[in-house]
Amino acid sequence: MKTKAFCALIALSVLVLIGCTACDNDPTSGSIDLTEDRLLLCNPAGWDIQEHSDAYAVGPGEGVSVDHLMFIANTENPDIVACQANNGANVIDGGFIDFTGDIPIVTLSQGGAYRLKITTNPDESNPVLSLKAADSTALVDEMYFSLGGGA
Repeated sequence: MKTKAFCALIALSVLVLIGCTACDNDPTSGSIDLTEDRLLLCNPAGWDIQEHSDAYAVGPGEGVSVDHLMFIANTENPDIVACQANNGANVIDGGFIDFTGDIPIVTLSQGGAYRLKITTNPDESNPVLSLKAADSTALVDEMYFSLGGGA
């Protein structure tokens, strides 16, 4: 009897584990995580800042605010992705993405470190890239970006 109860508990535990690990990408949960999609991240049109985001400013005085991000993959090593923060046609900051942890971290030379995530909702086709402060070096708490070119 104890063996049957033990086997039933193990089977139940496995089912619970499988159910919980699928929660992050379950369309009914409200969002789908696309962070691992390097082609989407490095799309040629880049990412435009959304209106409700507070982009950090660099330079003397009030400085220049970020309005566009470009992610550029290294053709020889896809684990190396550079990030360019732009204002118009001018690159105003840059850095790299660290993919070694659970959440990719973008570290910009002037703007600080941010956790990177790309999500979309099941009923929308346009993904959102979010950068949230990873530590005290980040100049703003969070920024949100849409695919460049309205794609």
